[in-house]
Amino acid sequence: PLLAQETLWSGNKYHIRSHGGYSQDDLRRNTIVIHMSAAALVFADNDGDSSTGFTGTMELSQRRQHEHDILRRVWDFMETIPYHEMKPRQDLVDVGFCLADPARRYLVYLPDGGAVNVKVEQGPFRVEWINARHTAERKPAPDTRDGRGLKAPDGGDWLLYLTR
Repeated sequence: PLLAQETLWSGNKYHIRSHGGYSQDDLRRNTIVIHMSAAALVFADNDGDSSTGFTGTMELSQRRQHEHDILRRVWDFMETIPYHEMKPRQDLVDVGFCLADPARRYLVYLPDGGAVNVKVEQGPFRVEWINARHTAERKPAPDTRDGRGLKAPDGGDWLLYLTR
């Protein structure tokens, strides 16, 4: 198991994007990528450095509940699939992030939409696009035998779920 310690640090003034702020979309996207790496996440709800904010004081009144809710929605989505049976498999995709239980199921995260080729075994596979911003929105697509040329519905971030 992999522990992602201090990988997500809300309010991090040292973050590369600090000048423009660490957005709620950044938080959601990074949480998904950490999960796609099969890691358990430690989240820090700080206020600019590691000694302030909710994590620094443990005062519930200082928590940023909306940020915790973003992480919870990603965790809740992962609970809807057999996540524990899948492993990171970047070698099976040409873009994005991939978790797979080869010949059974593949989950691919495309942060910027677009098209992906997935090296599948023993198709055909049912194709479902899941809106990463609102995982209740799911769009079925035609089945695939070869996993090639699968295109996200738009340029937002999407999860592609292939099941046998």
